[in-house]
Amino acid sequence: MSIASTTTLPLLPTRTLRKADVRVLRDLLTDQQARKLDVVVPAQALRIDRGYLLIQGVEPHLAEDGVYDLNGLYTLTNSAVGDLAADFKIPVPYLRRCRTENMRAFCNAINDWARYETDRKVLIRLMWGRSPGDKLSHGIVRAVLSDSYGFRDNLDMATAFLQGLQEAGVDETSIVAADMSDDHLYMRVTSPKIAVAAPELLRNYRSPFTGASGVDCPLVFAGVEFRNSETGHGKTQVVPQIQIQICGNGLTFTKQAVAQIHRGTRMREGTVRWKADTYKADDRAFTLKIRDAVQSFLTPDFVQQRIDEITGVAQANLSDPEKTLTVVSKQLRFSEAERKGVWEHFLTAGDRSAGGIMHAVTSFAQVLADEGRIDRGNEFTSLGLDALHLAAAHA
Repeated sequence: MSIASTTTLPLLPTRTLRKADVRVLRDLLTDQQARKLDVVVPAQALRIDRGYLLIQGVEPHLAEDGVYDLNGLYTLTNSAVGDLAADFKIPVPYLRRCRTENMRAFCNAINDWARYETDRKVLIRLMWGRSPGDKLSHGIVRAVLSDSYGFRDNLDMATAFLQGLQEAGVDETSIVAADMSDDHLYMRVTSPKIAVAAPELLRNYRSPFTGASGVDCPLVFAGVEFRNSETGHGKTQVVPQIQIQICGNGLTFTKQAVAQIHRGTRMREGTVRWKADTYKADDRAFTLKIRDAVQSFLTPDFVQQRIDEITGVAQANLSDPEKTLTVVSKQLRFSEAERKGVWEHFLTAGDRSAGGIMHAVTSFAQVLADEGRIDRGNEFTSLGLDALHLAAAHA
């Protein structure tokens, strides 16, 4: 068996998904899992070369089709650049600007500060493989984290989640769809068989996508959303969600979420070799939590309680909707383009109440995700209830 050269590394698997089914998700996560490389190094040893992170001292990797030398240059994701900025206390906007406008300054900023780190180690999360059109890169740097970061990989946690659904007896007609970015995995389960009428919440609303009226079809479905980050950007969570039938808007109820915090112990320098049973007990415990949570969330009573909680607030009339949205946008830190997008959805949907602001935020969330801004789109979905309460308070 010969050692494959860096120029013959296989292409990286797809890194993002939108509304994928379970089979597509599982195939991609399995492929990605086989390409992951975790290395612990002294922070002082970090080196940026021509804008890439240089990895040295990694043992050859044995794969089914050959032996690969994984030492070399790795492309930094935008998130990993943010990690480096945080590690060395460099302002993130400055470092990102250097990366696009002054590569020498970008390399020097990180390399110079790294020299002063004498007693700290970092965990570098990599994925090896060629990127199309990039002859230098051996893969990507997914994250630069503390050496005590206790991550939970997407494949393991998605498996635990699906097992929890099965043990909760989730109906096979339920719909599972997945979104994935470099930093997050989202899996949404919608159960059309668990439907509740919400005529007061939807009476003045129409879908900005199809024009369908809430008066004609006032149903909402029970649902649940799973979230995970392998790169240090949040807990593993299972969050109850309801979905409006006529538009597909989702509302998430974070107060009832079940979470798994990422905790770990300090790791030695070198390549990290994870044993298959390293997190087996924790994953099983989380599966049982998921089972119990899903059994509680996917019931007509739970959905009805959530509808009752928000319907009265949603009916607050807005005397100056555009001014209200400006206040909401400022509080929730929408960009100007996002504010305009939400306003267009608000006008199209026709509901001039605080609930109309909520609907506009959650419908625009779908647009953001469809455009490839997966994390921002899912964040917008989570902001729907915040937007509702801020709008009602301003009314």
